[in-house]
Amino acid sequence: MIDEDMDKPQYDRPSKSELKRQVEALQKTGEALIQLTPAQLEKMNLPDELHRAVLDGQKLSNKRVALKRQRQFIGRLMREIDAEPIVQAVNDMQAKKHVETSRFHEIEYWRDALLGASESDALTELVAAHPGVDVQLLRRHTAKAKREMQGGKSKRAQRELFALLRGIIENT
Repeated sequence: MIDEDMDKPQYDRPSKSELKRQVEALQKTGEALIQLTPAQLEKMNLPDELHRAVLDGQKLSNKRVALKRQRQFIGRLMREIDAEPIVQAVNDMQAKKHVETSRFHEIEYWRDALLGASESDALTELVAAHPGVDVQLLRRHTAKAKREMQGGKSKRAQRELFALLRGIIENT
């Protein structure tokens, strides 16, 4: 005899492990909130009690045990409210930061490649990756930055080359 109830789940609520994962996720979101700047926190429109708890957590950054308790407290506060918009906003901020960081690394890569030994190869690759680049302007800035590097002068031309590359990459 086969019992028909075997196919149905035995519990209608999340398991204890699932609840722990949810709590840990909220605590990680709380940690991310603690890392935000005051201006970013203001944009989040957090409930007053949660906002105060996050500000208190920021003050405890060098006290390990107290910070751990504060993160747990923030997690508990987040369980009492609808935390999905907060989690989504934090994820969006982190994704935006990740995109900005990767763009910065790309600009650094192109600057270093242009200032390296194989400038012509790097210039060809850059023009292929970003059509419409003013090649002569880029060559002038690269040559000026190389002269500065050899002369041991300030890094003004390198910063100008970086700014030019940023404009090229962000506009294409």
